[in-house]
Amino acid sequence: MHDDAKGKSAAAAAPGGYRPEIDGLRAVAVVPVVLFHAGFAPLSGGYVGVDVFFVISGFLITSILRADLDKGRYTLAGFYERRARRIVPALLACLTATFLASLVLLPPGELESLGKSAVWVALFASNIFFFNEGGYFGRAAEDMPLLHTWSLSVEEQFYIVWPILLALLVRRASPLQLRAVVVGLAVLSLAACVWMVGRNGEAAFYLAPFRAWELLLGAGLALGLAPQITSRRWRVILATAGLVLIVWPMLAYTATTRFPGLAAVPPCLGAALLIHCGRDAGVVTRLMSAKPMVGIGLISYSLYLWHWPVLVLGRVALNRAFEPLEAAAAVALAFGLAWLSWRFVEGPFRTHVRLSRPDLKVLGGAAAGLAVLAGAGASMALTDGLKRRASPGVAQAEAAERSINPRRSRCHVDSASGAPAHAGACTSGDSSAAILLWGDSHADHFAPAVYAYADKAGLSARQASKSSCRPILTGGAVDARVGVMSADCAAFNEAVLGQAAANPHLKTVVLAGWWIMRKGAAADEGRDFGTVARQSLTRMRDTLGPDVELVVLGSTPAFDFWPAQCLSRARLAGRDEAGCRTADAINAEEAQKTDAILADITAGMHRTRWVPLWDELCEGARCETVLGEAVLLRDHNHFTVEGAERLLGPKLAQLSVDRRYSSDWRVE
Repeated sequence: MHDDAKGKSAAAAAPGGYRPEIDGLRAVAVVPVVLFHAGFAPLSGGYVGVDVFFVISGFLITSILRADLDKGRYTLAGFYERRARRIVPALLACLTATFLASLVLLPPGELESLGKSAVWVALFASNIFFFNEGGYFGRAAEDMPLLHTWSLSVEEQFYIVWPILLALLVRRASPLQLRAVVVGLAVLSLAACVWMVGRNGEAAFYLAPFRAWELLLGAGLALGLAPQITSRRWRVILATAGLVLIVWPMLAYTATTRFPGLAAVPPCLGAALLIHCGRDAGVVTRLMSAKPMVGIGLISYSLYLWHWPVLVLGRVALNRAFEPLEAAAAVALAFGLAWLSWRFVEGPFRTHVRLSRPDLKVLGGAAAGLAVLAGAGASMALTDGLKRRASPGVAQAEAAERSINPRRSRCHVDSASGAPAHAGACTSGDSSAAILLWGDSHADHFAPAVYAYADKAGLSARQASKSSCRPILTGGAVDARVGVMSADCAAFNEAVLGQAAANPHLKTVVLAGWWIMRKGAAADEGRDFGTVARQSLTRMRDTLGPDVELVVLGSTPAFDFWPAQCLSRARLAGRDEAGCRTADAINAEEAQKTDAILADITAGMHRTRWVPLWDELCEGARCETVLGEAVLLRDHNHFTVEGAERLLGPKLAQLSVDRRYSSDWRVE
């Protein structure tokens, strides 16, 4: 993605001279990334283009390094000078424009986040920043204007180590030893990636050690570690296969694909095949070398830099998602800015700047520019996003975005652990909880309301919640039909039930979860959900005993935007807030089906209450997100503390946790 070159293209650095088909391959990589980010549905796996870029980069950069080593002109200063010429000018130009637009468009909280990320971009460590900023309750990825720089940071971290290691290997190791080290490191990195993606997918995605194998795959080609294919027929076959291996994941993968891991192997292998066999591969070579493909490949670095801020800030300016024509216009704007950047920024700095001592002066200039970038970012962060420019209404809306359960950090399980948080640390009042709140992140957002109710009633309460883990028992097994998607979730639920059964003081168990079946679920899937849910609730009922009340909370609305964020942006721009306060829920149909199943199950169960919540906020699919000045939802489906108390508080008041049970076990 960010390859060095002083000539027409980075592809000129390839062994044997300029290879236009590699520029074409860069077009194949970057266009799907851009269209995927713009919401072009057919390219649901367009993100694999970044992996193709990694392979290309490893090949081209290693080709340059090997040529310099063979000719005796290798220096680290020279290498990093080329990197600075190639990377820094366009990066600074793009980020300067992004800063200026963000000063107008972004509320203080988002501007503060932008400033923090800019500091990490200047250090070529933004992948680490975004890894730490991610997670279940992190700011939505589509709202981070510099998120895409994570891949640039991965490359630069790799190239801190690789030039030094390669120089040592070329100068001191035998060809067999060089092959063993490169292949061994690549296999080790891939194995670590496969292992990590099942445990911490964000670490596998963002962090360089788990991506290094992709760059090493390209490096191995540059070092001649793959056998030469002399048969033109086989070159055509393998190059065609390579193109298929790239395009197929772009069409077949989705946002739910476990990635990178083994899923990253096909596009990376495809890129390697095209690089290795694409020079004389008939129609594939002609396709990849076509002028439009080469032209896009030449501007691919600038296009990658510009497209994401354009898309993010465009959505911010509209305060909603793009319509199709708006998305197309944003993509066209990104292409235009990319061409201008390539023509007037990339080219002049890469090829026309001539200095008497280029190594030191270019590196010094790059360092100075990055220091200014870091300083600008730090000033945004240290001034809380220049918050004085915003009204109190903006501050109130942004406070709602940060309104989460104060006990969350110690009581809610985000990790792959199957163990609930320590009961004592998550229990209000005495150590023996009379009320247990059990569920996923929806249980966590309702926890403040449950704790508040318990305090008023003179009772103790405890939460046991885990992200993306519905409170449905599956006997310890993974069961995608009911949303128990991992073994640690199944183990968590079994552990919570065991702890509940062992508590002689327990009076009420409240179940809260994202019950919604997947959109468009077939009828048999609904029957499966009902069967497993009935078995689960029956087992809970039998295990807890007749003296414990079981309460099942109904579904709540979800939206395709963050209401609190929508309000802060509207108020900053002085726009109408109506679209932020009332909107159509995106899960209305699925919620109705799932709630009907759960209501039917609980209707026939002893001392089991069904508590519907949907109609408190919605008429059909039309729902309120703000009541008076109270912002109910902090993101697209999680409630603020005040929102949870407003919605659930009146319902909790009807619960008879003191054993004064009524004959009606349903709360309307």
